[in-house]
Amino acid sequence: FHMSKNAVVSRAIGLESLVKGDDGKFRWRFDPRLKAPTGVRVTESGLHIILKQIKVPVLCVMAKSGMFASDEAITSMEKRKACVANLTSRDIEGGHHVLMETPDTLGQMCSQWLAETLPT
Repeated sequence: FHMSKNAVVSRAIGLESLVKGDDGKFRWRFDPRLKAPTGVRVTESGLHIILKQIKVPVLCVMAKSGMFASDEAITSMEKRKACVANLTSRDIEGGHHVLMETPDTLGQMCSQWLAETLPT
């Protein structure tokens, strides 16, 4: 039996997120703060000001098929990334759950960046 990568990721999310209630019914478990409105709204220009304050090295890993794969989102993210002085950007195959889709590749990418970036 072979499961597609999407099926494997979906199964992992499901196993992590489904809980059986006292009534025997299953429900989706999530952090309720994800549905709460944020108390702080930041404009795009305000976000750029914040990003320009980052002084530490940053690795930005973008999934090629992720949430920011549209032309408009890519343009917006490029403008944001340009605000961070010491940013390294890497693209990786995968989607929104790239951490579960390609954990070894992502781990190697991060390890390599750390080895190249951190002082010895």
